[in-house]
Amino acid sequence: GPEVCVAGGDQLTGETLSRQFSTAAAEVVGPSVSRVFSAPGEERRIKHVIEPRLVYSYLGDFDDRVRVPLFDEVDTENPTNVARFSLVNRVLIKASEKVAAREILSFELSQGVSFDDQLPFQRSTVTGETSSRSPLSAELRVALSQRTNLRVETLYSPFLGGFLSRSISGNVGLGQNAFGLTWYTRLSPERGETLSDQVGVTSSLSIVPKTLRLDAQFNYDIETKELQQQRYFLDWTGSCFGIRLELREFRTASRRDRDYRLAVNLKSVGSFLDLNGGQRERF
Repeated sequence: GPEVCVAGGDQLTGETLSRQFSTAAAEVVGPSVSRVFSAPGEERRIKHVIEPRLVYSYLGDFDDRVRVPLFDEVDTENPTNVARFSLVNRVLIKASEKVAAREILSFELSQGVSFDDQLPFQRSTVTGETSSRSPLSAELRVALSQRTNLRVETLYSPFLGGFLSRSISGNVGLGQNAFGLTWYTRLSPERGETLSDQVGVTSSLSIVPKTLRLDAQFNYDIETKELQQQRYFLDWTGSCFGIRLELREFRTASRRDRDYRLAVNLKSVGSFLDLNGGQRERF
């Protein structure tokens, strides 16, 4: 076959290379413990469920890894030999016998263990020591309604001596409008530093019901005090057509990108007009 030169002077000759992996997986759920709470004479019932879970996964290594040319993430297969244990608390509410139960609260604690000494879960950047145990993960979800919810997640490492990440996100639905907030922080407990601290805000506003809608998204970096990204979508929906105007600005310390797009769609026809442009600045 045709020869193609690659980095290092090697050549791709067109000969096929097959990779074979040994795989195994298992999942154990339970035994679950639950209790139902209800007041005398009321249809509403609340159910609390405690459920342990154990998930194991194994993926063998490939001896000729260096022979595989890397084009994208699909080409990289990382060997795995880990187990993760989780303890889940769930609270469900059932308003009456005529409606299905709905989860209103969930709290999950989990931690993984690696059985391969060459692939530890954690490594100290100061001492070089490793740990086969993953950081402790905690996740809390609260659903006040189908469109109003809150989610809190943390990663804590006893091995490294502190929190690795914290995040809080929530969404609120008010009629045809919706608002969302995300706050995500990454930390280095060994160096006592905040690696990143970002806030994201989303909103969806119905300006003219069923006709004109404005969606917006903002990402603000608290560490650098910069509005990194802002996006706007203005949609006009007619009886037989739709018009969308998009505006986006992305900013870092060394660049600023602005993009514009105008799209028109006709019913039963599809895209009729699609214009886009932008501006790039480097500092």
